[in-house]
Amino acid sequence: MYSYRNAYNRERVDALVARSRDSSSIRVMEICVEGKDDVDFYERWITSIKSLISSKTVIRVKEIKNIVGSYPNIDEAVGNCDLVVQIAQVDKDKNRLFIRDRDLLEDKDLVCANNLFYTDYPAIESYPFTEESFNLFNKAVYSGDYKDIDIRYKYSLHFLFSMYFLRLSNKGNKGTVKLEIDQLRKKYGSYFKDGYFRIEDFYQHNDPDIKNSVDDVLNKLNKKEIDARKYIYSHDTEDILNFLFAMDKDFLKSMKAPPFKGRHIIDWMLKKFIDDRLWEQELMFQGIINRYILSEN
Repeated sequence: MYSYRNAYNRERVDALVARSRDSSSIRVMEICVEGKDDVDFYERWITSIKSLISSKTVIRVKEIKNIVGSYPNIDEAVGNCDLVVQIAQVDKDKNRLFIRDRDLLEDKDLVCANNLFYTDYPAIESYPFTEESFNLFNKAVYSGDYKDIDIRYKYSLHFLFSMYFLRLSNKGNKGTVKLEIDQLRKKYGSYFKDGYFRIEDFYQHNDPDIKNSVDDVLNKLNKKEIDARKYIYSHDTEDILNFLFAMDKDFLKSMKAPPFKGRHIIDWMLKKFIDDRLWEQELMFQGIINRYILSEN
């Protein structure tokens, strides 16, 4: 009886110690993303939702290349976006989630895994690319005096939609895409005359199928049937911003302000998107909060 009681007590003490350890231990959660820009973006987002995060939870954001060595059967030669998907499919840690840019993928192309999230639009740079962001940047940097911001935004959509459908038409052929996009960028600038975009001239010598696709999206956009950001590919945002916010040289000279680089502008917009909590309207962020953050508090 004595030995039985001692064994029982030991089991009870061990259980109580384990329970105490569980209740006081820190939960470490990891968000694995494609690259450094993504790390900066999601770390800023995590800071913005700190009031939702349990005091016993620590959230870290990591580049996928920094954890790939822990998965011996993964092909490290593939791009970061594919690494995210491959590792998500084999990872079993309930406190680790993965985020991949949607890029050109349609819903039917997405890999389903409970720990894998896709951006709502082609990339993080797509999220803040709105007319509102253009106006906010103009107000913050140029006191709202940079003219025709609404027109510049609409012109940018022609460029971005054209790039999107060009990439889509040559999907898988990176060499062809790069060549045609370089040509399209050069054409785009040449069709701005006196600050106005001659749309018909721009499309006159381009693929008619691309023009038809762009026209279709613009018609739906005018009817408020779609969100323009669905067709905004990340690598193209810098190019159009480099161009649009450097056109009015006389104005910039009068302001004694150099033209901002596209990357600087999109980074400013991304920070504003987080700090103004515009992410609250987007499904991916709500999904992460509901499934990974609130569920464990």
